[in-house]
Amino acid sequence: VMGPDLNHWVPTIIDTIIKIMTVWFATYIQSCISAFYSGLRGGRIIAESIFNIMTERGWMDKLPDFLTAKPFDPDQSYLDEAIQYPIAAFGFYYQITHGFALEFPWN
Repeated sequence: VMGPDLNHWVPTIIDTIIKIMTVWFATYIQSCISAFYSGLRGGRIIAESIFNIMTERGWMDKLPDFLTAKPFDPDQSYLDEAIQYPIAAFGFYYQITHGFALEFPWN
């Protein structure tokens, strides 16, 4: 395809293209890892906030004993994880489907 005077560039071009594709792939994988961690962290923050508001308003005391121990300790309960993980899954899904970018007002 290339003339004999340009044949010596073929290995360099192939090597450079492979390196560019590898860097692009690594960047995409890192974006997926960051999106997953951000989803988990966001879910945890929202779940903690919900339970802090519920505790301040006295709603946690009205829940049955089989759901929460009195006083409520998020480290001893799975109730906060039941809220955290679905929110984290939605956040991860949202980031993947929107190309790891924010929409108009926040971009």
